[in-house]
Amino acid sequence: MDKKTIAVVLGVLLVIIAFYFAQNDAYGVLAIASLLVGLLALVMASLLMEEARPKEEPQPIVEVRKGPDVEEILWLLPEKDRIIIGYLYRKGKVTQAELAKETGLSKATLSRHLKMLEEEGKVIIEKDEKANYVELSPKVKELLEKL
Repeated sequence: MDKKTIAVVLGVLLVIIAFYFAQNDAYGVLAIASLLVGLLALVMASLLMEEARPKEEPQPIVEVRKGPDVEEILWLLPEKDRIIIGYLYRKGKVTQAELAKETGLSKATLSRHLKMLEEEGKVIIEKDEKANYVELSPKVKELLEKL
């Protein structure tokens, strides 16, 4: 038997003996002494069990982020560019008409900003017979997905 088991068994036996003496001992001295020693043995057993437990790494209460998220990065851009890039990041490839409708930007303002973003390599514009399709460049997508 190990120390913990012996201490627990001893403590329990002494507490039982204390209750026996409390009923049969005229003086009660043996009951009190047995009870105190039994409780002491139980306390020692609990301390030995506490030592035997493996120490756990404390877990952080709040999740620690490793870097900025997409919204924080987008706030570094001018407002209209942020709106356009944010929408394209969430929706993927869309028509220029849908982009204008969903962002609330006029067609002229959107066209001007898309041209600048295309020149900077942030978006790709594909011209079709029916519509212009806009999407984030692979470089920007990859950068935003790493965040």
